[in-house]
Amino acid sequence: MPCPAVNECNGDISTVVGPAEEALWHIILRFDEKFMDYIKVILSGLTGIFLAWVVISWPVLKLISGERATGLSVFVAFFSSPLLWVLAVLFSALFFAASRLGNTFFKTILFWIPTLVVSTLGVAISALLTYLFIRFKHLSSQ
Repeated sequence: MPCPAVNECNGDISTVVGPAEEALWHIILRFDEKFMDYIKVILSGLTGIFLAWVVISWPVLKLISGERATGLSVFVAFFSSPLLWVLAVLFSALFFAASRLGNTFFKTILFWIPTLVVSTLGVAISALLTYLFIRFKHLSSQ
């Protein structure tokens, strides 16, 4: 079913399609809005957690950068810190508020670019650490 030409009828799709198709299009458009709200919440949450973890761990990682053997416990210990979760909630709320801006330019600059960059880097680093942990654990057992 082709998309109705809503722009030609000033936003009223009832002049282009029948009542059944109109109801279907309203359901589809409502689903798209809800789906995008879920995506914004997930991106805001991921970005908040990764950004809070970087803010909390940055001074410690600078101090231990000269150490030879740093265990995974250093990375995992930060997740039990209450400060991390307070910062994560604040960053998530900040990014979610930015996602609700009406201006597309500011929404892109303050929400889409930071959340996509931080989430992508956070997932990539987490995947790399997981791969290295599994790979070296497998090598040490041989």
